Amino acid sequence: MLLLDDEQRKNERRVANMMATVEGRIDRMMTWSETTPLIDYSALGSAFTLERAVKPGRLILISMPMPRELRSYDFGKDDYKVWGLVRRCIQVDRGKRNARYSIGVAFVGKDAPADYIENPDKRYGITATEPKDGFWVFSEVAPQTKKAVTFSNLRKQPRYEIPEEITLELMDANGWAIASETTATINISRNGAAVYSQLPAAVGSTMRVSTPTTNIRLISIVRGIQTSQTGLSRINLEFIDQPFPINIA
Repeated sequence: MLLLDDEQRKNERRVANMMATVEGRIDRMMTWSETTPLIDYSALGSAFTLERAVKPGRLILISMPMPRELRSYDFGKDDYKVWGLVRRCIQVDRGKRNARYSIGVAFVGKDAPADYIENPDKRYGITATEPKDGFWVFSEVAPQTKKAVTFSNLRKQPRYEIPEEITLELMDANGWAIASETTATINISRNGAAVYSQLPAAVGSTMRVSTPTTNIRLISIVRGIQTSQTGLSRINLEFIDQPFPINIA
């Protein structure tokens, strides 16, 4: 008979029968959240699925009714709120319009880094082979040198000539929508789209994209603009927070 000590019991993965609320941040003003059932959990991490992709290395906040013996704080509260570092993000249910993503996180503590709200897109990595004080030790990963963005780089994913109706919202520096319009795509891929628009956007502007056929909102960056003599602009968008759920028969 195998006997487990207290530390082994705490770190043993358990099949979950509980719901968790997962929260993430897009920028200083914009957040997202989703409630999902946990697949499994331990004192050091958990697994679940989400409707959106979250890049490995990002921080997200998980709220769940964790058993008291697995907690490191908040023993008297109903929900245990712990920051998780995304270690795995794998698409599942590829054949469905609304794909889901299998997410695995390592718990890294009660508090996020001090600059998280201002810089939520920073990436982090585990820096020790053993946890310390009940959590994995992590630190910021140095950003890679970015190559110049060109339209050919943005089109590594196949683009489809699909006239998808969309609503564009032009965002200001604080994340507020300052103008919007309904238009249609010229072409679209999982990573971006080309649209005609009359919004006063510039290269580098942030736009929120939504459609009447999907229950999602995507954040995009304007990567290129071509304006005709009539004032109508062809805008190339890159989706930066999650892919567009293209369903090609």
